[in-house]
Amino acid sequence: LLKWLEEHYATDDPLTVYRNTVIRSGYIPGLFGINLVKNYARSNSGYFHVNLGLAKRDQFFSIASEYKKLAEKVKEPNERNYLLAMHYKRVAILYSKYLFDRGLPVDQKQMDEWLDKAWFHYKQISNEHLAGKVAVTYRYLSDGIRTLQPSRKLIFLYPDYRDGFFADRYNTDIFMDYVMRKGLLPEYYNTPETIATIHEWISTAHETYFYKDNGEATGYFRNDFVLSDKIIVDILDYAKSSPVRNSFDTNLPMLILANRNFEKGNADSALLYVKKLEKEKLISSGNKYEYVSQTYFVNAMIDLSAYLAVVGETKEAIEIISVFEPYQRAFAYAATADALYKTYQPAAFTFLDSAYSMISKVDFNLLNNGIYDEQDARRYMIYVLGKVGGEKPNRIANDYTKELIEQSKVRGTIGSILGIATDGNYFTAISSMPSTLTEDQELICYYSILGQIARSQKTDRYWEGMDESLLWEYNFFLAPN
Repeated sequence: LLKWLEEHYATDDPLTVYRNTVIRSGYIPGLFGINLVKNYARSNSGYFHVNLGLAKRDQFFSIASEYKKLAEKVKEPNERNYLLAMHYKRVAILYSKYLFDRGLPVDQKQMDEWLDKAWFHYKQISNEHLAGKVAVTYRYLSDGIRTLQPSRKLIFLYPDYRDGFFADRYNTDIFMDYVMRKGLLPEYYNTPETIATIHEWISTAHETYFYKDNGEATGYFRNDFVLSDKIIVDILDYAKSSPVRNSFDTNLPMLILANRNFEKGNADSALLYVKKLEKEKLISSGNKYEYVSQTYFVNAMIDLSAYLAVVGETKEAIEIISVFEPYQRAFAYAATADALYKTYQPAAFTFLDSAYSMISKVDFNLLNNGIYDEQDARRYMIYVLGKVGGEKPNRIANDYTKELIEQSKVRGTIGSILGIATDGNYFTAISSMPSTLTEDQELICYYSILGQIARSQKTDRYWEGMDESLLWEYNFFLAPN
C-alpha cells in the first residue's frame, strides 16, 4: 500500500504517511464532539480516524516505531537528525496530552528521555539546514485552513508540536517545561524570531472560541491544558533579562496574570500586574495575531476593566476602556456595569449611563453589513437592564430589542428574560415571554429561568458551568476573516 501511494502520489511517501498517521493516532482532543454531533468534523472530514484515535497506545507506539525506522534510513545526516528530533518531540507531546485527557499520571522520566533524544538530534543539525523552510498546514477555528512556511529551526523550537497536516498547535507545556528546567532559553531563544514562538504559544493557549454550545467552533468538547501561573511568570522573568526583550510584548502575559489574580481574590497582586501594562500599546498587542486570539485579548481587557471597577479602581477601569473604539467601549461599559450590579454597587449606574450614551453614538446595524451581531453592545445591555428592572430600564431594553437586526430580536428577548430571572424575578420573567415565540424559543427561555432558580439554591460553585454556558454569548466576538 505504501509503495502504491508513493508511486501514484509524490507527496505521500512512507515517511509522510507514517508521520500523519502518528498525528491522527494522538486522539485529536478538539474533535471529541464528533462522537456526539453529526458532521462535527467539518474541515477535518477525512483527517480524523476513530480507529486510530481510540486504539490502544501499543498501536500508537508501534506506528511511531515504524516511522523512526524509516527516518533512521535517511542518508542525508542533517535531514535524518531533523526528522528524528521532531519524532521524539512529537511522541512526547502527543502522549503527554493523551494522558492528560484521560486524567492519567504523566511519567516525567519517560518524557525527559524522549525530549533528551529530541534535543540530541536537533543539536546535530547544521545551521544551514535549520534555516530551510518547511510547509506547515493547520486548522483554524472550524473551517479555516492556514499554511505557514517557517524554518525548521522555528518548527522545532516552537514550544509545542506544530508540524505535518492538521496537527493541533497547542497541547501541553511539556516541551517548554523541559526547556526551562534544562536552562535552554538563553542559548536557543535569544533572537526576535525564536522568542516570538514563545509569545505565539501563550496566545494560542488562550484562544477564545465562539460559542459554549453543542455546535461548530465550541469550547464544549475541549479539554485544554491550562498554563500555570508559574510558567508564565518564569517566561516573563526570562523575557525581561533577554537581549531581545524589546521583541517580547509583555502585555498579553501581564493581562492573563492580572485577571487570574483577580479571579482568585488576590487584588493586590493583580494590581501589580496592571501597573506593568504598557497601556499605550494595548491596541497593537491585541491585534498581534488573528481574530480568535484578538477575541481573547479584547475580552480579557473587558474583564480587567470590570475587576478594577469592582475593587474601587474606577479611574483605572475607565482608562482601560478608553483605549477601545466607541462600539467596543459600549460593550465594555455594559460588562463593567453588570459586574458592579452583581454586588449592587451604586457605580453600576454610572457605567450603565456611559454604555447608554456610547450606544447612542454608534450605528451597530452598519457593523459588518448588518449580518453579524456579536459586537452589538445592545444585546448585552438588554440582559443587564433586565437584571436592573424598572420602568425606564425596561423601556430602553424594549427599544434596543426593536432596533436589533431581524435575526437577533429573539436573542434580545431571551437575554432580557434571562436577566430578569437572574435577579430572582421569576414570575416577571415568565410574564415577559411574548406570545410570538416558537416552542423552541419558549423552551430556551424556560430553561434559562430554571437555571437561575436552581443556582439560587446553591451557595457553592455547583452551577458555574451552567452560568458560563448561558452567558457565553455575552462575550465580545470578532468577525471571522
